[in-house]
Amino acid sequence: MTNKNKQMKIVGAAVILLLLISSIIAAVRSSSSQAKPVDEDEKVKPVDEDEKAKNELVKAAKDLETIKDRIKNVEEGYREKYRSETNNGITIVGTLMEQMIDVMVAVLKQPLVAEAISKRVVNKQDADEIAEYIEILGKEVVKEVEQTQLLRCGRPLVQKTREKNGTITHWMEEGEGDVPEDNCEVYRYNDGKVEEGTKRAAANLYNKVLSVVEKTEEQDKMYRILKNVSLANEKQISLSYGRDANSLAYADSFPEQKEVVDNAMAHYKYLGHDLKKELGESINIRELTEDEEKWVKYKNAYTSPGMVNVEEDVVEGYRIM
Repeated sequence: MTNKNKQMKIVGAAVILLLLISSIIAAVRSSSSQAKPVDEDEKVKPVDEDEKAKNELVKAAKDLETIKDRIKNVEEGYREKYRSETNNGITIVGTLMEQMIDVMVAVLKQPLVAEAISKRVVNKQDADEIAEYIEILGKEVVKEVEQTQLLRCGRPLVQKTREKNGTITHWMEEGEGDVPEDNCEVYRYNDGKVEEGTKRAAANLYNKVLSVVEKTEEQDKMYRILKNVSLANEKQISLSYGRDANSLAYADSFPEQKEVVDNAMAHYKYLGHDLKKELGESINIRELTEDEEKWVKYKNAYTSPGMVNVEEDVVEGYRIM
């Protein structure tokens, strides 16, 4: 796999992850509301948590519909459906975005989909904090897209000819000459700038996540979220795979916070050394602690009977495959 493909894979995976998680979180986040006094009669009434969750999903789906209003406000002069009076292309793109949102809303309104999603993240605090992490990373992606031009003005293609060993070869390539910066005659994919932007985006995403997960308070928060979500979904996952579903036993055997944090930090720091080979000094490197090193020993090159030694690169004391 080429460096360019690896970089695109890193950023693509991050963007896809953001989109997938945000669609789930959008469904489970209910809009904030003012707390109101509860009558004594209401206190004794049993609360149907499943029904409450379904109602919140319906509310979330309705909230999602309002995103279309933001699309309609991209330019002035819109009608009931998105129509741009100054850019016909935006009319088409805006309408496509509307239809994509309509499809998402329709999916979320399906009873079993709403029911299933409501059980994935059952704690509202967890959902809100996951959403905050998504927003932090999303801003990094948006920032890079804003400063990386996807298109450039190009030159018309011209035919080129070459003769070698009696064989004449023809091909088309971009002609020579100056090009304007706007009002282009020909539009080309700005591959050079996009590749630079992709590298910056990958480095910025890595560094941003590192700056968050290094903090003790964030580690506490992430461990709590991970444990809550894992416990909430263990029974359903176990049953779907035909295993016994003993939630109490699973809760008792859930790893301690230090073990989880050391494991996660070891792999993330290791990833930084790997990325540095491709993205250079823009990657912030952190050294592994003694407790973290044991979690990535399996990544070191090894020799087994019948196998040839795997070549290693030594990067600041770590063996990177």
